[in-house]
Amino acid sequence: MILVIEDNEDVRDFVVQKLAPHFQVSSAADGDTGLRLAAETIPDLIVCDVMLPGLTGLEVVTQLRADWRTSHIPVVMLTARNAPEQQLEGVQSGADLYLTKPFNPTFLLESIRTLLANRAHLREHFRRELSVDTATVAPQRVDQKFLAELTAIVEANLTRTDLSVEDVARSLGISRVQLYRKVKALLGTGVTDFIQGIRLTKARQILLDDSLTIAEVAYQTGFSSPSYFSTAFKAKYQISPSEFKALHVTPQS
Repeated sequence: MILVIEDNEDVRDFVVQKLAPHFQVSSAADGDTGLRLAAETIPDLIVCDVMLPGLTGLEVVTQLRADWRTSHIPVVMLTARNAPEQQLEGVQSGADLYLTKPFNPTFLLESIRTLLANRAHLREHFRRELSVDTATVAPQRVDQKFLAELTAIVEANLTRTDLSVEDVARSLGISRVQLYRKVKALLGTGVTDFIQGIRLTKARQILLDDSLTIAEVAYQTGFSSPSYFSTAFKAKYQISPSEFKALHVTPQS
């Protein structure tokens, strides 16, 4: 989904018309409405004019970057101002690309595709970090802090077989839809799959403790039954829990 924030109706309709054949598109005519829609719908990318009634485009970008619900969203700024210092101001506010009017619609479309492809690469980066260590992703950025908080909530409720997406969203103070779109944008996966991944990664760590049975590991990580745990574990790691334990654990004498 692409969100277009532009107060000039002709320009807004033109951009929407050019993007609509390729993406789902929504629009807003002012900065305040655009910011609200961004937080509610979590679009994949935002095209935003600099000069807007209410919040300016630069203020919109600054607030987007400060809110972890929207901090990951790429932003393309559109403006009639082409002075180098003004373009620098746009980039410093957190915009990913700064285009001056009039702009080539084909260039805009290809720029959007490139930014979305770069976002896909970043998703893989986050996914690799989480697969290596589920404890905490260092909160050096707003997105990383969000993932650390999300992971901590899941781990704190790991033994709960009934832990739901709604429970996690409630703990974060957001809606189920907002949580889904944020996790999908960052990791390319659903929240349920994310929770399952945390359970399985933790189970793999606990299996190294020879004093615990496979059933005990299953219940400690929130699986409803040992058989379901074994099926999920083998689907993820291509090896059963008992085989994993035999390979990596030396029996105590």
